[in-house]
Amino acid sequence: MSARDHAARSGLSACFREHHGLVHGVVYDRCGDAVLAEEITAQTFEAAAHQFARGRGAEVTPAWLTVVAKRRLVDHWRHMAARSRAVDRLAGSRQQCFDPPASNPDDDVTAALASLPTRQRTVLTLRYLDDWGLDEIADGFGVSYRAVESLLARARRSFAAAIDAGTADNDSWSRRT
Repeated sequence: MSARDHAARSGLSACFREHHGLVHGVVYDRCGDAVLAEEITAQTFEAAAHQFARGRGAEVTPAWLTVVAKRRLVDHWRHMAARSRAVDRLAGSRQQCFDPPASNPDDDVTAALASLPTRQRTVLTLRYLDDWGLDEIADGFGVSYRAVESLLARARRSFAAAIDAGTADNDSWSRRT
């Protein structure tokens, strides 16, 4: 380790020891969530570490740390609001997205999705079409991870039953014509 790296590390350590409480307090006062405050504080000191690594540790002042922390918190809120809007949009868009098109009445997947309850259809869409993780879905729905696992299992069973019923209906219809 070079002398410059050692100085940057010791400077960052001293900065962390001295200002961790301030940064955590500023974030906690704004969000009221200790876990989120700790996450934002960690992100703030990660940004400080980058400054120290570039030899710009002198710029890392309490004011700089506070501004970075506030910006990270706002970014977090924006991200969560966007996720929430996406969940709301999917939950409220049954007619727009899942009604079988008139030109293709044999589309079993679309018909099966349209037949599901809104929450089941939304969780399947988020998980398999939008590739969201279960923790992200839980955040979007405002429920626990285990609740999303349960909802997803019910949605899969309902979807499989709807597909089977749709396939049987289509087979009987094609035999009649």
